[in-house]
Amino acid sequence: MNRFRLTLLLLTLWSAGAMHAAAVRMTIGGVQYTTTGDNTVCASLTVKAVGDVTIQETLNIKERTYRTTRIAEAYFKRNAYLTSVSIPNTVTVIDKYAFRGCNNLTRIIAPDTPCDVDAQAFEGCTAIASITTHSNNDVAYLAKAIDASCPYLTQPQPTTVNLASAQPATPAKPVRQADVDINIPQSSKEATNTFALVIGNETYKRVAGVPFASHDAEVFAQYCKQTLGLPAENIDTYINATQGDIRHGVSKLRNRLTAFNGEAKAIVYYAGHGIPDEAEKTAYLLPVDGFATDVQSAYSLQELYDALESVPAQQKLLFLDACFSGAKRDGQMLAEARGVAIRVKSAPPPGNLLVFSAATGEETAFCDEAHQHGMFTYYLLKHLQTTKGDTSLGALTKEVTDNVRRRSVVINDGKMQTPTVNPSSGIASTWETLKLR
Repeated sequence: MNRFRLTLLLLTLWSAGAMHAAAVRMTIGGVQYTTTGDNTVCASLTVKAVGDVTIQETLNIKERTYRTTRIAEAYFKRNAYLTSVSIPNTVTVIDKYAFRGCNNLTRIIAPDTPCDVDAQAFEGCTAIASITTHSNNDVAYLAKAIDASCPYLTQPQPTTVNLASAQPATPAKPVRQADVDINIPQSSKEATNTFALVIGNETYKRVAGVPFASHDAEVFAQYCKQTLGLPAENIDTYINATQGDIRHGVSKLRNRLTAFNGEAKAIVYYAGHGIPDEAEKTAYLLPVDGFATDVQSAYSLQELYDALESVPAQQKLLFLDACFSGAKRDGQMLAEARGVAIRVKSAPPPGNLLVFSAATGEETAFCDEAHQHGMFTYYLLKHLQTTKGDTSLGALTKEVTDNVRRRSVVINDGKMQTPTVNPSSGIASTWETLKLR
């Protein structure tokens, strides 16, 4: 072979290698796919992997069909908004940290054929409740890897692994106990004429989840029972409430207040997302089956005000660990935010209703990772704990507001969160002296 032909051959081989090395990337549904040669791609989750995500089995790139054979390390350290993932049968390898920190990932649909799963692939996935395959085959291989990543979860079972119920003594989604979760004060008096509606919306079907919202609601309900003295049958708690659940809860509360003919008290607590009506600048509570861009699928805050105003009661309190600001226009929730974009009007509620909200109209209601609660809810519970429920509304709102303002600027890069009090005109001059129980 002469020198010219040898040079031409080397250039051809180099050119082919260079073309082979030039990876092509594309992102679909929050998953980035990167070509790896041999008509294969690897998939990596991005921060836009929100809600229920399906990893593509095949992709057409530049007139060639590629198979997804690997899930590589995710492009984040924590994603609180992925709720379920479907992994195609073509995947043979799941790398370290592929799903790291997806602490609201509850369901996995796995490949039918066992694949190579790194022991740390699911590190920090604390909410996994079930694992199935596309054809209901044995999934013990994947459950074993998840158990290695999250050792508090149960041992694997064949076909369908329900990690939430296999070991009743160990919760499927353990939450580190904060100081307010234990030693809840016990009241010696029963508040038989006080009724509570408690809602915690954490796992949304179509938008990002709200970390700790269900835990917030559950613990708040415990304080209603133990510290404020409400009988258990006086407390209605809805975890991950649909619009129908919210309407039913409000209707039930109205009926109870009506039956007591003005001699009862009402407490309403909500933790979850809020959304605005961009045209009217009005606020809505978002059910877990609602659409962030469609107020018809939500529940109007004004409708809640009107429902409470339509029946007489001695005292009506509404606690909102939600905000109505802080997201992008595409409807995606900002990380750790409890709300979506636009500032809403803040009109006084009617009648004798006091509304205590987690943040002002332009702020975000943050969660507090260290305390495993919404920041507003944590300090609300803390005040109830330290005072044993024997407090005035003025003292409660002042202490919660001061503590949230200070804590928010420390843990959120100087961003302020300011709880706000909005009393009806009928109690504007007296609400601070009113007792919580």
